[in-house]
Amino acid sequence: MERGYEGISPTLQPQRWAAERTTGIPARNIEELKTRLETYLDDFDADLLEAAYEYARHKGAEFRWDDIAGDEDDPLGHVLEITSILVASRLDFSCILAGLLHASVHTEADIAQIGERFGEEVAQIVRGVCELRRISLSVSENTQVELYREMVVAMAQDLRVIFIELAVRIVRLRRSLREGARKGSSRCTLARESLEVYAPLANRFGFQAIKVELEDLALQILHPETFREIEARLTEIVLARESYIEETKESIRKTLEAAGISCRVTGRVKHYYSIYRKMVKKNIDLSQVYDLIAFRVIVPTLPDCYGALGIIHARWRPVPGRLKDYIAVPKSNGYQSLHTSVIGPHNEIMEIQIRTEEMHQIAEFGVAAHWKYKEGIEAAVPEDQWTKTILELQKGTADPKAYVDLFRLDLFEEEVYVFTPNGDLRRLPRGATPLDFAYSIHTEIGDRAVGARVNGRIVPLRYELKNGDRVEIITSPHQNPKKDWLKFVKTSRARSKIRLYFKKLERERLEKEGREALERELKRRKISLSRLVRQGELQRLAEAQNLRSVEQLYIQIGNGSLNPERLVERLFPHETPEAEIVPPRPGVSSRKRSRKAHSIVQVAGLENVLVHFAGCCKPLPGDPITGFITRGRGVSIHHEACQAILDLDPARRIDVRWISTDTTITQRVRIEIRAADRPGMLAEVSKQISQHEANIASGHIKPAEPGETILVFELEVKNRRQLDQILERLRSLKGIYTVKQK
Repeated sequence: MERGYEGISPTLQPQRWAAERTTGIPARNIEELKTRLETYLDDFDADLLEAAYEYARHKGAEFRWDDIAGDEDDPLGHVLEITSILVASRLDFSCILAGLLHASVHTEADIAQIGERFGEEVAQIVRGVCELRRISLSVSENTQVELYREMVVAMAQDLRVIFIELAVRIVRLRRSLREGARKGSSRCTLARESLEVYAPLANRFGFQAIKVELEDLALQILHPETFREIEARLTEIVLARESYIEETKESIRKTLEAAGISCRVTGRVKHYYSIYRKMVKKNIDLSQVYDLIAFRVIVPTLPDCYGALGIIHARWRPVPGRLKDYIAVPKSNGYQSLHTSVIGPHNEIMEIQIRTEEMHQIAEFGVAAHWKYKEGIEAAVPEDQWTKTILELQKGTADPKAYVDLFRLDLFEEEVYVFTPNGDLRRLPRGATPLDFAYSIHTEIGDRAVGARVNGRIVPLRYELKNGDRVEIITSPHQNPKKDWLKFVKTSRARSKIRLYFKKLERERLEKEGREALERELKRRKISLSRLVRQGELQRLAEAQNLRSVEQLYIQIGNGSLNPERLVERLFPHETPEAEIVPPRPGVSSRKRSRKAHSIVQVAGLENVLVHFAGCCKPLPGDPITGFITRGRGVSIHHEACQAILDLDPARRIDVRWISTDTTITQRVRIEIRAADRPGMLAEVSKQISQHEANIASGHIKPAEPGETILVFELEVKNRRQLDQILERLRSLKGIYTVKQK
C-alpha cells in the first residue's frame, strides 16, 4: 500500500487508476522530490531545496492540528506529502519552498528568519498560510466568517497561500480516513467544508486533480455506503471493460488519423463524486447512470478540434443536446474543450472531450500552466475578476451569514452565457436576471434600471436569463435601487451594490439627524453651528472622540452613540441652556404620552430605555412581539411576523415582553369588512363595535362589486383580546362576508 493512502479506498489510490485521478503518490524523501521537480522546472536551486528541508527538520515541523500530526517515526511525513501535492500541481519553486517551511513557524522571528534565508517572497507566502491557520484554530462564533474574509485577502495578495491550503486539506482528509470513526463529527465537518468551499476553490483555479481528490475523499467520509456502491460498480467496469476501453480508444484514433488528424486518445472512468452528483440531481440510482466512461482526444491545433468533432459525429451518432463548446465560450477558470456524447461501440453512450495540448495543460494544472514568476521579484497576483468581486462583498455586506452565503454562492460554476446589444459575451450564474446583467456592466446602469429587452421583447427585471439571450437594459434617470431587488438578484456584485446604496442612504440620514440634533442643542445656548465649523471647534471635538471628521461626529450623534447635550456641555461648560417648552398635542396629556410604550413593554436586560410601537405592524398587547434597536430612537416594538423586521439586521433584534395586556392605553388598528350592500348595515356594524367599548376613530367606504360594500374602520382598542372579540362578533352578523385586520 502506498504511503499516504493508508485507510483510503484502494480505488482512490493512484496505482489502481490513471495518475490524473489523484494528486500522486507522496515523495518518500527529498531526493525523490527533486527528481519530480526536474520534470517541469528547468532551473531550480537544489541546494536551497535541501536547506529548506533541513530547516523544517531542525524546527520539528510540529503541525498544530490533531488530525494531521506527523508520525513519531516520520515527523516530516506530512510536510513531504503536502509538498508532493504542490509539485504534482506544477507550482513554482517559491511555493514549493513555502510548502516545506509553512509548518515550521511558531513566532514572528521564525518568519523573519525564513525571509533572510529563503527570500522575502517565500516568507510572505508562509506568513499568509500561518495567518489562515491561526484563524482556523480559533473557537469564536465568527470564526468561519473571519476565515473566509482572510482567504479572500490572501487570494488578493498571493494565490499561492490558497494553493498550499488546498494541499493541506487533502492531507487532512486522507489522515482522517486513515483514523476511521475516531473523530466522526469533526471529520464530517472537515468533509463538508471540503465540498462546499475547498473543492470549488480548486476548480475556480483549474486544479482538477485536487478538486477530484477532495470531492472523492469527502464523499467516502459523508456517504460511505453510496461510495462503496459506486466503487464496486466502477471496479467491475474497469476489470470487465478494459478491452472495451482499449478497443474504443484505438477506434477513435484510427478514425481521426484516417482523416489526416493526428491525435492522442485516453480513456477513463468518471470520478465518484461526479457520478454521485448526477444521481442526486436527476434523482436516479446507479443502475440508471450510463455514461460512466469518458474519452479524451488531444489534437495539435484549434481547427483540428472542430475537424475531429465533425469526423466523430459522422462516425457515431451524437446524443441530442449534449454538445458543449467551451472553446468558443471558455469557463470562468480558463477551461477550454469540446464536449460531446455519442452512441459508441456496442450501442453504449460515451462522452468525448476534444482539446489541444495547450488546452489540456490549462485544464489539468489551471493557473499553474500559464502563471510564471520571476525570481527575486515580488510575485504579482494574476488578474482574477472573481477575487475582485468577492473583495467587493466586504464593503456592502455587514451581515456575517450573508457574507458566507455569498462567498460560497460565487464559488460554484453553474453559468449562463448572454450577450450585450453589441454582441459582447457576459457570464452570469444560472438563474441570473437582467438586473444582475445591468450591474455586471456598470453600477450606474444597475441603479437606474427600470426594465429590459431580451431578444427584442420587453421583460421585467426579475426575468430569468437563458443561454444565448441578447440583453438590453432600459434605464431612467429617476430610478433608484429598491430593497425588493435583493429578493431576486443572484450575483454577489448586484447584492453588494444594492446594499451599498442603502448603506449610503442610511449614513446620509444619520448625518442629517445628528447635525440637526446638535444644532438644536446649540441654539438653546444661542451658539451658531456654522461658526463652530468655520473655527475648527467641531473638528477638534470629533478628534477628541477618536473620529476622523465632523461628518462622522454627526453620524455618531444620529445613531445615538453620542449625546449632543453632553458634547455641547464639554465645549461650553459655563453656558446655561434656555428651557425648552414642548406643547402637548390637543386632547392628550403628557403623562399619558410618556406611558404609551415603556409602561407596558419590558426590554430584556435594559431599563429606562426609549420604547415605541412600530407603525408598520402596530402590535397590540397580547400579540407575540420582538424588539429592534434603532439608531437614535430607542427600541421599536414589532409583531413577530412583521415582514419589515424580517428584512432588518438580525443582530440588532432584542427580546421584549408585555408587562401587562390589561391597560387603559389604546392602540389604533384598521379593519376591513366586506358585506352585503343593504340598509342598516353600517349602523349595525358601528353598534357592535361600540358595545365592545372600542372607539371608531375614522371610517370610509371603498368601491366594491355590485350588491356588496367594503367598510374600512380605524378603531382604538386596548389589546388583542378586545380586537379578536370584535372581529368574531362582526363575522357572526348576517350579510357579513369577510372581516380582517389590515
